[in-house]
Amino acid sequence: MPQTRVGRAGTPRDVGGRIAPDPETIASELTEAGLSITQDRGWVTVVDERRSPPDELSGGTPEELPLNTPGLWRLADGPGASGARRIFEVHASGVGRVGTGRAGDSGSGAWMDLACLDPTWIEVLRWAIATSDPRGGAGDWKPPIPSEIERFAPRDRLTLRIGSELRQGRVVRDEGRLALDFPVCSVPGGLSVARREWLATALRDGRSTWRMVRLGTDDRGQTRAVVDLTGAPHHALAHLCTLALDALRWVVEWIVPIAAFIADASNESRILEAAPTRAALACASLP
Repeated sequence: MPQTRVGRAGTPRDVGGRIAPDPETIASELTEAGLSITQDRGWVTVVDERRSPPDELSGGTPEELPLNTPGLWRLADGPGASGARRIFEVHASGVGRVGTGRAGDSGSGAWMDLACLDPTWIEVLRWAIATSDPRGGAGDWKPPIPSEIERFAPRDRLTLRIGSELRQGRVVRDEGRLALDFPVCSVPGGLSVARREWLATALRDGRSTWRMVRLGTDDRGQTRAVVDLTGAPHHALAHLCTLALDALRWVVEWIVPIAAFIADASNESRILEAAPTRAALACASLP
């Protein structure tokens, strides 16, 4: 079971009008949930170290998590041949100070001194813990009112033009859910098995390359890019929405030309009618 270190004892602190638990309590909760935590150049990563099959844990398959899974969890390829792992990532900008175990150490994999974290981070880590098992959801969490969300995610930031393609994102605000969602492309019912495999490879590569964003295909055959903010601390949502929109715009601009080319059977390609390889992905799928 992973262990999360605490550099020095802490005490409960006020965060957004609430009392946040001390770092030792959070470290214990992370360990009990089977989670480890590292930081790399400002990105804080929580990793689910449990080896339960993803379909048992999330209702998805080893290749994806359901797009409506609460929180920032996504499947990404682990280092080497370790296979896919569930991770939750947030950048420190606008959230608060991040402390490492050694002075000046900000390299990949540096363990975090939770006692050095800005108090808001404690709430973010509690969000990661609460949503680490999707079956538990986000409890009684409620999204902000629509006018407040509109300030965080203005319509012009949800509109993206990529060459001749236009993608209009949307805010998904339901009872107990908040997400930012961009369409990527529609997958025709008659698309060949090989092209579907190519598309799945592109989505898997995107999930492993780009932080925060979940890529997948919904039950209507629409490929989508989603950042799910369900359960996020309300006082951190302004920053998180900005970060999520930045991430989504980068990912959608990258994936749309690739996915649209693969999904359009009129784009003839002998390579796309054979089993995919990641090395050939870029040159085979770009127009």
